[in-house]
Amino acid sequence: MRAAVFLICSLWAATALAGEFNTTSEGVAIEGYDTVGYFAAGEARQGRSLYETEWSGATWRFATAAERDAFAAEPEAYAPQFGGYCANGLSEGHKATGNPGIWRIIDGKLYLFHTERGRRRWDTAGDIQAYIEDAQATWERLKDN
Repeated sequence: MRAAVFLICSLWAATALAGEFNTTSEGVAIEGYDTVGYFAAGEARQGRSLYETEWSGATWRFATAAERDAFAAEPEAYAPQFGGYCANGLSEGHKATGNPGIWRIIDGKLYLFHTERGRRRWDTAGDIQAYIEDAQATWERLKDN
């Protein structure tokens, strides 16, 4: 049973990274924010074009060369869930742009939100896993739209 649950969770995580990413018209992921910075510095900070890499059809920017290299070595560990779209919106059944300045790390995964209200909804959730599962189901349905 545990192996089956682990496999399902692993498939959800892999699927959450597949498909479309929230990019600018120039193809820059999450508005150029440094996705490693959320984990390494605990803050949302703008990346620089000097430190960028390509992954999964998008350009990713970082504040330092070390953070770029960390991402290049293990992008799935740092990429935002649901392509950087709003986790709360997806949990409510619709796709909305994620705001890189409004975020939360849950169980080692980065989630972006469109509004502070949406993030607060998740912050006060009694069963955060249910929100993640609802968001995942919507993402499966809408990720390619």
